[in-house]
Amino acid sequence: MAYRHNKNNNKDYEKDGVFYTPSKNAENFSEQDSFDSFENYGKNKKVKKIKKKTPAKIPPQKSQYPIFMILAVGIGAVVFVALFIIMFNVINPDKGSDKKSNIVSETTTVDYESSSNPSETVNSFPEKEYLGVIRSKSDAFKTLIIYNINSNDNSEYTVTGGTLIHDKYNKGIVFDELSEGDLINFVYDKNNALVSITKSDKEFKETLKNGYKIDTINKMITTNTKTYSYTDMTNFIYKTENFSPDFLDPSIDLITISGYDDTIWTVKLDKGHGELEVKKNDKIKNGIIEIDTNIYRKLPNITTVKLNEGTHKVVVKGDNIEAFIEDIDIAVNEKSTLDLNTIPIKAGKVTIRPNVSDYALYINGNLELSREPLELEYGQYTIEIVKDGYINYSSRFTVNTPEKLLKPVLAQEVKMGTLTVNSNPTGANLLIDGMASGQTPYTGDLVEGQHSITLKKEGYKDITIGSVYISGQGASYNVELQKE
Repeated sequence: MAYRHNKNNNKDYEKDGVFYTPSKNAENFSEQDSFDSFENYGKNKKVKKIKKKTPAKIPPQKSQYPIFMILAVGIGAVVFVALFIIMFNVINPDKGSDKKSNIVSETTTVDYESSSNPSETVNSFPEKEYLGVIRSKSDAFKTLIIYNINSNDNSEYTVTGGTLIHDKYNKGIVFDELSEGDLINFVYDKNNALVSITKSDKEFKETLKNGYKIDTINKMITTNTKTYSYTDMTNFIYKTENFSPDFLDPSIDLITISGYDDTIWTVKLDKGHGELEVKKNDKIKNGIIEIDTNIYRKLPNITTVKLNEGTHKVVVKGDNIEAFIEDIDIAVNEKSTLDLNTIPIKAGKVTIRPNVSDYALYINGNLELSREPLELEYGQYTIEIVKDGYINYSSRFTVNTPEKLLKPVLAQEVKMGTLTVNSNPTGANLLIDGMASGQTPYTGDLVEGQHSITLKKEGYKDITIGSVYISGQGASYNVELQKE
């Protein structure tokens, strides 16, 4: 039984952690009495009647609302200040982290240099600081493949929540601000987890355009002022892909080189090139191709041309075509095609009116059945007209206007026959239709029809035959000359 003294010097008795104060009526109650006997005390005795008094009025309780409001305002203020600090650090990570990072970094340097036992301090690590180049990174797994310039090897390292990452000004940065090709100072532990990464302030960087030279045999890149070397471990990067140095065309490719001392460790292709393949069209006369107003080539000499990645304006002109304009997209290391055969050739309407009818017409050796104006592309053509009894007509013409009229004239065909004249004695002069034609014996072709022949020889009389008919079979005469 537990008890305590109250201010009236009465003893309070406890049961189950509750203290009870006996009333004045609980006379002769001793410590030895049990709590049960205390509860039943007086039940077996007569209780002196006491006049009931009117209960005293209970004074009104003060309201708890002001206290609640004070507590609510205080808690709200604490929460607001905490949220403000959190948001300030999110918006300005450098201001919130620089001091801490610098302190940790300084402590780390001291521990690393002076501590003989790394386990004696929390921030100490015995690993050596190396110079390296980030060759690739995985945002998903927070890993980096780093080429260690000091040890000449590639390894994969993990970035943890405790990795210290700084820019070259020793300001804190995040993982996403690291890029492939960055020259860095780094420290890692035995588990290949990165302890610290700092972008190196010893890195040189230069953007090259039109004028640099690359020697892939001796592994050198020469600018207007300096010659740099590169190695087999130099990273040639386009976006996230690697490429061969042989791909570079210094005449059009824009690159950024970076490295240490005179050695290039990273070559970034800022703007590469692709190829435009030109499928020629032999029908285009005196054609030229113009690209971006600074490239001019004659057709059909051009077959391929290298162009920077991006969209290029291509204009094709010729004597027999309308100016052709097209925008062509060029992607790095890819080939786009311009098919000149899709460019329509200008055409003109050609009307042919010969001096005969019922004739056969051939254009470039092909029989043309139509007698309507022919629609022919601009260019040169061969025309042939055939009709019985007339000499075949053949000629060349050029279509270079919207309309053209041709008036061919066919000559009638002349049939010939062979005339043979012999004389006795021979050697007589022969005149055919009054024109000297030689001496006998004579053989020659004459137009079919009526002719006259005369034979003359000194010492002999002239002989004239006025009705000599020459047919397709020819005609033959033997003449006896008479002396005068």
